[in-house]
Amino acid sequence: FFLSFSLVDFLAPPMAMEKVEHFSHECALSSPVIAVRSICSVCYKDEAVEFTCKPCNFDICEDCSKLPQKLSHDFHPDHLL
Repeated sequence: FFLSFSLVDFLAPPMAMEKVEHFSHECALSSPVIAVRSICSVCYKDEAVEFTCKPCNFDICEDCSKLPQKLSHDFHPDHLL
């Protein structure tokens, strides 16, 4: 087992965080710089956090970040739900 790091790996500036708008939260959400696990604020599962709002303590997992705001279903075909 061997790990190799260079000084550049430690001195490089952190990557810019991606900002997204999601219907589940009123603030813009950002992707965390460091991968963390937390309770998703939508499905309440202990998952890896895909996007977060630090001031509001709002975390969302990858599956919930991809949920559509509206969907169609065969049992209710007249309009989107």
